Amino acid sequence: MRPWMPALFLAALSGIGFAVEADFALTPPRSLLIAPLVVASDSLFEAKIEPTKHELRFDNVLAAERWEQNFQFAARLPVAEAFSLRQEFRAGLQNETVLGDELSTSFRDALTTLEKTSAELLASEAFRIAASIQEQWLANNSVPFAEIVTYGAEMKFSPVKTTTVKLQLELGERDEFAATQSEQENYRLALEQELVPKRLSAAAGLARGHADDLERADRESFTRKLDGLLKWTPLAVTTLSLSGERSAREAVALVEESAGYALKVQQQIFASSKLELQAGYELHTRSPLAAAPSAGVAWNLGANSDFAFGDEWNAGVGVRYRQREASGGPLPAEELSLTLSVKGRF
Repeated sequence: MRPWMPALFLAALSGIGFAVEADFALTPPRSLLIAPLVVASDSLFEAKIEPTKHELRFDNVLAAERWEQNFQFAARLPVAEAFSLRQEFRAGLQNETVLGDELSTSFRDALTTLEKTSAELLASEAFRIAASIQEQWLANNSVPFAEIVTYGAEMKFSPVKTTTVKLQLELGERDEFAATQSEQENYRLALEQELVPKRLSAAAGLARGHADDLERADRESFTRKLDGLLKWTPLAVTTLSLSGERSAREAVALVEESAGYALKVQQQIFASSKLELQAGYELHTRSPLAAAPSAGVAWNLGANSDFAFGDEWNAGVGVRYRQREASGGPLPAEELSLTLSVKGRF
């Protein structure tokens, strides 16, 4: 048994029972280049305490812990049958540290608040327009105070029921006041096509981005990303999906490229319970201007299950294993995560 496994098991058990809904995971979900706009729900008011996230990382280099808790309140105003407004407020607390070393430089406390106003217009059954303005404030150990303002827009066109075209635009401004100011623009065009009704579908997206530091010209960068998804449902209770993504980032003195592929199988066990298995492969290359390029490969395996108990409760268990290999670097790094969740509605 590896020496860190008992600590992982005890840390996971310590979170059960202290929150109505709790998640324990190794690595945070990968952020999207362009965050999807929130779709208005049927409720006029909504208050939510999101799952408590307790992330534990154990490998042959270090052991780290991250804790996060978010709160959300939203209100929707249906101005007309085809037009609605939504106001959202979110607050969150974060803590990140190296286990056994509270004075480490990796120690960080963070506080974030977010306010977002969005509008949605259904011009016709085939055309929809959505826009949003989001203002976020954050503070942590390294950044005393920062303000991030993001403007987003999405146009969705469905000429036929089986075809959907999306165009997403996002403009962001970040002001750290005591440090630096930066701007970012992202554009994404996506196509979703149903090949066989309720059986086979495909999706593809192309995105480009530009980031510019207003204080230092040598921090300007350009990004591009291509992603695809093929989903097959041979049976109503079984779904197989194959996804891939390639991205590149070009800066003044650096070029970074990555590629990732994942195969996922989802099986419905009972009426509201399911089991999901996933295998993935990642390749990362980094080419500094004045240094030799480096490459890294990562493999990951995962399993997640979700079991429902009546209409109000459900519980989930997940395990994920990831192994990294860096050319010319240290021994392969192994990472393991355990996810336990209990969710209830009142």
